[in-house]
Amino acid sequence: TPASPSPSLLASLFALVSRDWAACGASIRAATYSPLVMQLQQLLPVQNDAPAPSVLVPGAGLGRMAYEMYRVGYSVQACEMDPLLVTCMDWLLNHVEEPVMCAPHLHLFRHNVHGD
Repeated sequence: TPASPSPSLLASLFALVSRDWAACGASIRAATYSPLVMQLQQLLPVQNDAPAPSVLVPGAGLGRMAYEMYRVGYSVQACEMDPLLVTCMDWLLNHVEEPVMCAPHLHLFRHNVHGD
């Protein structure tokens, strides 16, 4: 039988989901993904009267960069080798219809209130 994902792997996955798809990661995405998309728009502009330019995103992770490129008019192919990330990306992009609550730091006990 395949090995189960380790708790640290799942914690990393929840942190990635939080950064790439949750509201709390918006400032990080604005600082990292937005400049890349703007640079792409300068180097390979989308023309209204032409087919959408094709972009390959290797190591796509959870697909947020590919999604941002698609949103501004590119034809995007996202490639990811990690099966856990691919499964999560598929769920996020193709099966989530309403916002989902994600608590990526729930497993950390250092933030718990103590009675002493």
